Amino acid sequence: MAVTLILGAILSLFCADAHAQRIETTERASELITPESAEISAEIIGHTALTTFDLVFTNNDDRPLEGDFVFPLKRGQRVTAYAIEIEGVLRAAVPIENARPTVVYDAPGAEAAASSRPPTDDANFRGRFGVISPSATRRVRFSYQEEISEQTDPPTYRLPLSFPRRLKHFKLSFNVHGTHNEAPEVRTSLELPLPPWRDGQFFEIERADYDARGSLDLVLPKSDEPTVITGRFGGKEYFYADVPSSPILFSRPAPHTVALVWDASASGRERDHAKEFALLDAWFAELKDVEIKLIELRDHATAATSFAVKDGDWSALRKQLEQTQYDGGTSLDGLKDDPKVDAWVIVTDGLFNFGAGATTTKLALHNPVHTISATAGANIDWLRNIAAQHDGEFIDLLDLTPAKAAYALQTHSLRILGVDIEDGGVSEIHPAVGAPVNADAFHLSGVIQKPNTTVKLLVGNTRADAQRLEFHVTSGSDPSELPSLLWAEGELRHLGMDAEANRDAIRRVAQTFRIGTSTTPLTVLENVDDYLREGVAPPDDLKSAWMARREAAENTERLEREQHLQYVVSAFQRRAAWWRGATSGQPVEALPGNQENQNGSRAASIPGPPSSPSSGDPAAVAASQNPVLTTALQASASAPGSRADTIHLTAWSPENNYADELRRTPKDAQYSRYLELVLDHRREPAFYLACAEFFIANGNADIGLRILSNLAELGVDDAMVLRLLGSRLQLAGRPDLAIEPYRRVVLLRPEEPQSLRDLALAYQEAGQPQEAVNTLWKIVTQSWDARFPEVELIALAELNAIAATSPKPLDLSAMDRRLIRNLPMDLRVVLTWDAGDADLDLWVTDPDRETAKYDSPQTHQGGRLSRDFTGGFGPEEFDLRNAKPGTYTIKLNFNGDRRQSALSPITAQVKAITDFGTPQQKVKNFTVTLSQQQEIISVGAIDILPKKPKR
Repeated sequence: MAVTLILGAILSLFCADAHAQRIETTERASELITPESAEISAEIIGHTALTTFDLVFTNNDDRPLEGDFVFPLKRGQRVTAYAIEIEGVLRAAVPIENARPTVVYDAPGAEAAASSRPPTDDANFRGRFGVISPSATRRVRFSYQEEISEQTDPPTYRLPLSFPRRLKHFKLSFNVHGTHNEAPEVRTSLELPLPPWRDGQFFEIERADYDARGSLDLVLPKSDEPTVITGRFGGKEYFYADVPSSPILFSRPAPHTVALVWDASASGRERDHAKEFALLDAWFAELKDVEIKLIELRDHATAATSFAVKDGDWSALRKQLEQTQYDGGTSLDGLKDDPKVDAWVIVTDGLFNFGAGATTTKLALHNPVHTISATAGANIDWLRNIAAQHDGEFIDLLDLTPAKAAYALQTHSLRILGVDIEDGGVSEIHPAVGAPVNADAFHLSGVIQKPNTTVKLLVGNTRADAQRLEFHVTSGSDPSELPSLLWAEGELRHLGMDAEANRDAIRRVAQTFRIGTSTTPLTVLENVDDYLREGVAPPDDLKSAWMARREAAENTERLEREQHLQYVVSAFQRRAAWWRGATSGQPVEALPGNQENQNGSRAASIPGPPSSPSSGDPAAVAASQNPVLTTALQASASAPGSRADTIHLTAWSPENNYADELRRTPKDAQYSRYLELVLDHRREPAFYLACAEFFIANGNADIGLRILSNLAELGVDDAMVLRLLGSRLQLAGRPDLAIEPYRRVVLLRPEEPQSLRDLALAYQEAGQPQEAVNTLWKIVTQSWDARFPEVELIALAELNAIAATSPKPLDLSAMDRRLIRNLPMDLRVVLTWDAGDADLDLWVTDPDRETAKYDSPQTHQGGRLSRDFTGGFGPEEFDLRNAKPGTYTIKLNFNGDRRQSALSPITAQVKAITDFGTPQQKVKNFTVTLSQQQEIISVGAIDILPKKPKR
């Protein structure tokens, strides 16, 4: 049996004593597993460096040992590749969407998947190491990229090393492009005789039995000429150019009115406000007199409050900012342009997670927009791009002093104003026109289309004062791995501005170039089965077996799809037969047009507003494409009359210390008391749920929604929290806000049909019926685990009902005609709950005192209960086509809770519907919080009145 060890950081990139080898176990791992060889190489162009470590470890113990390889990274360094030896072959990690990564960044206080975005503070790279047999070796290879700091003059590349033992073999090599005229200066504390540079660019040294402790610095010479390197990858050739420019900056006119957009969401507490205030202090001292319009961002943007800064005195504004109440999710919703504003300053981490602003890539703001970051973990790509698009400056206060930051706000950085390419010789250039560039040098990458071409650039503030620069690109010159990698990173930054819309493109680029992103973490795949499961092309030694098995798997998958569709058709036909037999036995036509109740009509009335869509989706209307289907559906939805039914629901509220505390507080101090409680409960979803419910129930919906939006701040990749957020937003009457969290749940939990159903019903309630039926159709066409029996039938019932009651015809042309048939019901009751490892049962008792439940699902009157969901979430559904007059009671049986850890009490949601699938449909939602297993809870009753005779 293997002994688990956590291998320490064998190397230190910071200094020789900090982050040196760390053993996270009582075992003396430093003596049991040691590196025996190390080959280190670095490739540098301009201010960009790619460093690669190729290490071999030996197990010196008589037991097999396993663990993680941990490597410290400094701010700005990001891992671009990782590979481990498996059965004698080096297997490179590949990006896998929504996978559990085998390569992660351990940031301070958090763990994040390895991605193309660098860790924003000192962090640890952690990669799976695997089992090493006694006396055996294991090889590890990884690369990291960094921008060489511009704070050092001249720029200096640093490589600190701290190996715990002497190495049997040590090799060090450098390739520094563009230094033919003047080689870099080498400074080192390593005991190494320094060889001369070859061609002023290459440096290599190799030693046996070597003690690698110390550091090596390369002082890079300044180049006045462009440096261009090329490289082939995947059938294309790429270039990367480092282009020097003159450091010319232009002063901006002093603004008279500034809009200060201050992120006051819960995550705003984590920013370095001292640095932010120091920047404002320095900037206002330069501006002297200016009007400030303060706008706070939480779950939406507040109205502006004006402050006057006189002779640099901004004390009133500072006092207001110091008293900011940080609470809620982060959204740009409600942020509107103001023609009186000369400049916008947005102080935020750029992590928008709530409302429509969660995917905002452009702002409808005129005049310059500056973005300010003062926190580790900020969305640097968004902040930089928003500033670039709006002629503003991006300021990272973790890199700049307040004085330099204030100066940057008063100056206009250089920008790429134009790119002229000779005869279309290169294409797909990054960065795009309009992007800001470094004052001393900037980088350009692209795809080579012709063997020789010239690229001409216009760089400056305006075309009148612009510099005209040019460089030549020659196919095959100075070959390197860097150009394709750096181009791919530029492409990912561009696509990342609208990550949701570009999700498929991001996945393709990440997998093609083997780059980890926040949604495609790096994962080591070991065998053909792994590559087949993930749909990723394997390395060459596995490709032939993979292709043969992929073809067989595709044939099997095609057959399974056909079989699944036939299963759904058969099951739906049985449901339709039950529906026909529930009344007079009249046959149902293939396309329903005779679905009127056979026993007359009666009025219907349910307290509370109906949840039918208020409007259709004009873009999705396709009656002309499929007039037969849409017309038949609308005809089937016509109501025979009206009915007066009343639903009496009994509330059930357990003890709740949070709500009790607020209840005991005077009303005008309740929100302040909540903010005090947040300090002790900020990571507890149940706290926000209870407090939000309290404020909404007491008539303060705005505060309740703000509190609820904190669930988005807790973790955008936690499906359970997002599902809770979506369901509560729906209950609060904001299905439009529930759509985004449900979309995220679908991405995180594609194996659960409930994720799609939640999203579909949110679309329906938000007045988007086309999106609703499209999403429900995905449930119908996919095969699901046995934990979700006949979920396709529930989705079909809802799909057909939505299509039948839509105010405008919907496009159903992509759907199987055999499954397009509306089956209206007098009574429908649906139970769902928010815990995956819990078992709830729906019980419905009719006027004859007969109960439909899991062990007796059908009643003599014709009621029908769906299959029992024991695996969690539901839905469980009770249908009755022809409801006799009388009282129908609804109960819940809390049968089991298998959760290992609970984020909140289990919440069940009951939806009672009369005249389901007709325009007269009425819906009442009710929520029940559960605390004890094996309890039976009476939810409510439905009184069905006698039908009114036909006239």
